[in-house]
Amino acid sequence: GKDIYDGDILKDSDGVIICVWYCEYKAYYVAEILNPENYMIDILAGYPTDDFEVIGNEYDNKELLKGE
Repeated sequence: GKDIYDGDILKDSDGVIICVWYCEYKAYYVAEILNPENYMIDILAGYPTDDFEVIGNEYDNKELLKGE
């Protein structure tokens, strides 16, 4: 129920931390999953976002990106 913006840090129902950013080359928002594989998904292409909780943003909560 909360809007998601560029730089937001999300957590899904499995506890996976995700950083959202805008890809100008592709002109859409992508989500980078912060795990050893460090792969990206397109959250606007049907990926279920209902499970996401906005837990911060990369500007105010950099410690979340380091898993601290």
